[in-house]
Amino acid sequence: FFEVMHRITRPSLWSAVSRQSRGFLTFVSQYQKGITLTMGRLGFLGSGVKQPGLRIRIPVFQKMFKVDLRTRIQELMPQDVMTADNVATKVSAVMYFRVVDAEAAVLQVTDVDYGMSQMAQTELRDVVCQKEFNDLLANRDLYSRQITDKVELKAAAW
Repeated sequence: FFEVMHRITRPSLWSAVSRQSRGFLTFVSQYQKGITLTMGRLGFLGSGVKQPGLRIRIPVFQKMFKVDLRTRIQELMPQDVMTADNVATKVSAVMYFRVVDAEAAVLQVTDVDYGMSQMAQTELRDVVCQKEFNDLLANRDLYSRQITDKVELKAAAW
């Protein structure tokens, strides 16, 4: 019984957005925001962005998504990449991000964590493929900043 209650009341540790589907009362933690949809719509009969605290929802008509606003850390899978001078290399990275707009994180993208991971991997491969191997080693910080800027620009919509 404790294990089931633990899963219901605790936010997901692996996803920035978790769905709470049971109960009349919902607790939104200090590090979260709740997004309530009433009959699938935002801004309809008490739905919208909910601040931390105890919240009431109508189980049949309302769904609440909890968005974790803390900084998230994800290790990107090592990528086999061919540089511009045809040197095969394996590149890995660690990504730090946090959700700023909880409403957009629920309404604009299916899975924030997976989307950020895939976008960062794509940009990492894109930047590394265009550069020569020695140039990558010499200017690692510069290319890291380029990747960060590209990911931030694309993720700004959500």
